[in-house]
Amino acid sequence: MNLYLNCHHCDKEHNFRKYYLTRVEFKMHEGEVYKTNCKHCGGVLYRNVNDIYAKESKVVTAVVSILTLVALMFSIIVIIGYFKIGPKIGMYTAVGLPLVPGIAYSIYKRDERRRVNSFNRHRV
Repeated sequence: MNLYLNCHHCDKEHNFRKYYLTRVEFKMHEGEVYKTNCKHCGGVLYRNVNDIYAKESKVVTAVVSILTLVALMFSIIVIIGYFKIGPKIGMYTAVGLPLVPGIAYSIYKRDERRRVNSFNRHRV
């Protein structure tokens, strides 16, 4: 989850990473007003906690997607091996094994959406 705020000097979006799940937790650790420097114009930003919003991390989503595809390719190789042993075992493996990376990816996406919605929903 990435956190964002808009720079009032250059009107660009400034992103940063903090590991707080809610604005209340963010406020407890960082204070009512968050101070940072804009990466684009170098201006000093003083922003209220309510001006900060969260979005899903694209980099982490891309890494998880690549790992899911690698796991699916590995499962296809395993399935081909099981079809050589016996068609019944191969069929059960063909149905069950690709579900594991797909389920792991869907759990990650659901949790990421839940964290983003939780952060954006509550104002301090």
